[in-house]
Amino acid sequence: MASKLDFDEINRPEYEDWFDVGIGDEELKRRVKAAIAFDNRIGATLAWIERTRPGVRAMYERFHRDYMDMLDDLDDADEEFLEERAIQFAEEVTKSTQNHRGDLDGYWTSAQRAVEIAKNESGLVSNDFEYQRAKKQGKKLKTWHTMGDNKVRETHWPMDGVTVGIDEFFTVGGFDMLYPMDGEHGAPPEEIINCRCWVTYR
Repeated sequence: MASKLDFDEINRPEYEDWFDVGIGDEELKRRVKAAIAFDNRIGATLAWIERTRPGVRAMYERFHRDYMDMLDDLDDADEEFLEERAIQFAEEVTKSTQNHRGDLDGYWTSAQRAVEIAKNESGLVSNDFEYQRAKKQGKKLKTWHTMGDNKVRETHWPMDGVTVGIDEFFTVGGFDMLYPMDGEHGAPPEEIINCRCWVTYR
């Protein structure tokens, strides 16, 4: 298990659950730093939307720019993957924000939503980075791990300890996933959002 790290960015209780995920200290530090930087950008954008009520195109462009700025924080991530995901992300978040713009609870432009978006997207990008790096290193197998606590999804429990070939899919809740948070092959948000699972390679 990863240890508590001594760097300023961890003084954020929203990210505490990541410290029990079975990734190394360097990857954890990299992931949290990227998440917080993205959190700050998305938080600023959501506040801007709340304040100025921009049009759909302006929202899309700003969300897309926020996502592409992750290239600066994850300089060894897969640039092609980020560019493709940036388009999907901007479309999805613009649509959901626009659809809930009139909601009275304020969640859709809140700091809480910014944190959740940042955790999920930086986790996805980091998981893809780990997968691509393992392939380059010649790893042949990957194993899915869960946190083993009462927060684990019912569909994720059976995956704990499952090992497949590195290019094979895990079948999670009936959906194909290359690694946790992989929504590129049909897995819906309920299998992805706030997932704390991780994969090891060998």
